Amino acid sequence: MNSKENLRSRFLQLMTEKVKSALLPLMVDNNEATSSILADPYGKLSHKTLDIIMSALTPHMLQHLKQDINAWVNEELSPPCSWDRHYAWQQKMRIFNSLSLKFREPKQRPFPLESDKKQPDPTGP
Repeated sequence: MNSKENLRSRFLQLMTEKVKSALLPLMVDNNEATSSILADPYGKLSHKTLDIIMSALTPHMLQHLKQDINAWVNEELSPPCSWDRHYAWQQKMRIFNSLSLKFREPKQRPFPLESDKKQPDPTGP
């Protein structure tokens, strides 16, 4: 791995840890979510943990978390920092999409969305 890849990998790990740190106070009343977040290895969030978090997050909590992530990425992209802006934006969107049921693959969702259900064939049988 070259230096740039190492920086990107480290940045992603740090962002994931910041997300986990921000989630813990939001999930203080949800023992299952808290335990799952703490059980995941450093810099990683498992699909199981994301499913638990998704079932516990309210729109207000998600908005608060998105604002925190925006602030962290903007701080990392301050002028003295050498991060690649496009890559940081991609990682921010990846985190947002992972936390949003709308953008997760149907097999990764804890429950199906209306759009996942098969629509009847309008031409008939």
